[in-house]
Amino acid sequence: MLHEVLVVDSRPAVLYSIVEALQSAGYSTAGATTFEEAGGRLKAHPPRLLLTGIRLGAFNGLHLVIRARFDHPNTASIILSDAADAVLEAEAGRHGATWLVRPVGQRALASAVARVLGAADQARLALGGFAEAASSHA
Repeated sequence: MLHEVLVVDSRPAVLYSIVEALQSAGYSTAGATTFEEAGGRLKAHPPRLLLTGIRLGAFNGLHLVIRARFDHPNTASIILSDAADAVLEAEAGRHGATWLVRPVGQRALASAVARVLGAADQARLALGGFAEAASSHA
C-alpha cells in the first residue's frame, strides 16, 4: 500500500496529533518516530509527501529529506521546526523542502500539505509533458 503522507516526529504525542489532523483532512498517513524507522518506511512504501520534524535524534529531518529525494525524487517534503532557522530553512529549500515553524494549526497544516502536493503534481505534469514533447521530436 502506498501511503500518501509519511509523518515523522520524535515525539509520539506530536506525531499522533499530526497524523490525526491529516487523516481528518482526508489523507492516508503513516507515522514514524525515528530516522531509522522512517528510512525503512520510505524504502518499503515511498510516500507522495514526507512531513518531518527537524529533530530526529542523531540525524535531523533535513537528512531524511535528502535521503528521500535521492531515493525517490518525486517525493515532496515539508520540514516542521520549533524555531526559525534561516540557515536550515535555506538548505531545506535547496533540497526542495517547504519549511514551516510551529505552532501550525490543523487547517494551516492541511492547507500547506495540499499546496505542496499540488505543486509537486504540477511539476510532475510539466516534466511529463516536456518528456513527451522531447520524445516526439526525437
